[in-house]
Amino acid sequence: MSRIDEALSRQGKSRDESRPPGAAEADVFMSPWRSGLPVDHPAPHRGSGPHPRIVSSESLARLGSERRARLTLFTDVEPVMAHQFRRLAAILMKAQGQERLKSVLITSASPHDGKTLTSLNLAGVLSKSYGLRVLLVEADLRRPGIAAALDLRPREGLSAALKAGEDRKVPLIELSDTLTLLPAGRPDLDPLSGLTSPRMKRILDDATEEFDWVILDTPPLGAAADAGLLCPLVDAAILVIRARQTACAAVQAAVETLGRERIIGVVLNGVDQAPSAAYDGGYGYAV
Repeated sequence: MSRIDEALSRQGKSRDESRPPGAAEADVFMSPWRSGLPVDHPAPHRGSGPHPRIVSSESLARLGSERRARLTLFTDVEPVMAHQFRRLAAILMKAQGQERLKSVLITSASPHDGKTLTSLNLAGVLSKSYGLRVLLVEADLRRPGIAAALDLRPREGLSAALKAGEDRKVPLIELSDTLTLLPAGRPDLDPLSGLTSPRMKRILDDATEEFDWVILDTPPLGAAADAGLLCPLVDAAILVIRARQTACAAVQAAVETLGRERIIGVVLNGVDQAPSAAYDGGYGYAV
């Protein structure tokens, strides 16, 4: 039995839950980091020019202690949580060394499984603990959650760039010296044409040349087709499911949609741990 099958088996007692094809665009698109200005150097000015960026350190400093305790971006993160995401990051680093992976999509079988927190914290560990240059892409254009989790409110982002009739640079939010966020911008209820366009592929192809890791947070597979359509554009996928909540049928459907061979790991969230395993802190990984 594979580790994915084991994760499915553990979900056997879960409750029940539940594409239109997108048209491709053919126009040329300049990706955000093709301006000649490296993304990891301070911009000479803010809010204008060929490479607009937002430096978010002041905004992040205003986050409350409860929220900071759940985010690996901060030194006061809950130690147990930080340990678990370091384990997941180590798995990715090993896979990168063996298979030269650079881009990974994170999705869930159904809503509220924890895929956005997983995306944000994994990117945080890879950039902070390993010192790698990481791009975190808020690719859930329907209900973007990363910027909101960080109390950021970008007016422009990936959504507008994909729909623009002309070349457009999107704002990049610098969360730290090594972690950059490509925000979704305003929500888009019908993002499929943009996500399946040559522009999206160009952005991801260029990003993998500029960054050590590219992490995509995408909508739940049970709610939208987006993750399934984006999966061929990345090297691998991580599936997040929640113990006793995500229906087993939803997990099976998610595995079929992504393709078993594309899934590098399964994050089983909200696991009750025995006292001897309490250090695991409610997260389990099947790889």
